[in-house]
Amino acid sequence: AMVGASEYMPTDPPEIQPLNAMKATNMKATNPKNGLTRHLFLLAATTLLAAGPAAQAATLVEYTFATNTSPTTTGTNVASQNYSVPGSFSGGTIAHTTGSGGNVYYTRNATGAPTSQAEALTNTFYSSFTLSADSGFALDLDQLSFQYGGTTPSDRSFTANFFLRSSVDSFATDLGSFSLAIPLNTSAPLYASGAVDLTGAAFQGITGNVTFRIYSFGTLDNPQFSTASRARIDTVSLTGVVIPEPTTWALLAGALTVTVILRRRRQA
Repeated sequence: AMVGASEYMPTDPPEIQPLNAMKATNMKATNPKNGLTRHLFLLAATTLLAAGPAAQAATLVEYTFATNTSPTTTGTNVASQNYSVPGSFSGGTIAHTTGSGGNVYYTRNATGAPTSQAEALTNTFYSSFTLSADSGFALDLDQLSFQYGGTTPSDRSFTANFFLRSSVDSFATDLGSFSLAIPLNTSAPLYASGAVDLTGAAFQGITGNVTFRIYSFGTLDNPQFSTASRARIDTVSLTGVVIPEPTTWALLAGALTVTVILRRRRQA
């Protein structure tokens, strides 16, 4: 009887079947499409591993001025410098007090401290700090916060004004401005809290030095504004995240990919 075509299943001789099975296995292993798929999978996986979950902002540098102008806190993989004043400024004094109420203060001299933002800029009447990430890392900044206020004698009052700028745009624009009225007979420092947001693109991925300046000027409420009246700042803190530079991420991801590929080849 004749066998229907649908019932006829030709088979290779027994001695050829193992060779065909090996050939099919080799074709699967060497298929360019399969290799490309595995490579893309590995690349995507290593990229995700490298990126990881979003890091939480932490203190990169903080100054409390309790004993000196050195950083009280400096984050891991961060290089920071002492809080400082410019080498040359005019119209008053910028100095540091120590102790439990330590702070940085601005006050006038006999010729008068700046009474406007323009004068503060012209007189370079500011204090500042600088930091950078260690080699192979970059800074993603988050926020700069500080306390601002002042003191004044019993017969004088004034308004303490502050504005902040940074080296990111060569100190061209204000990051924020703050004012606080200091009433008569404020012998202990009167403070308010201020903060500026630094999550914009200009403050992300910083690999070099970045400097922040806090300028000050006084708005006179009394024509006889005293040399004992002082604008003050305290507890200057910068938060953000330290991340590997993009080139470092690429090297790590590439090295991991190559390692996985070589390991797979040895196991084949």
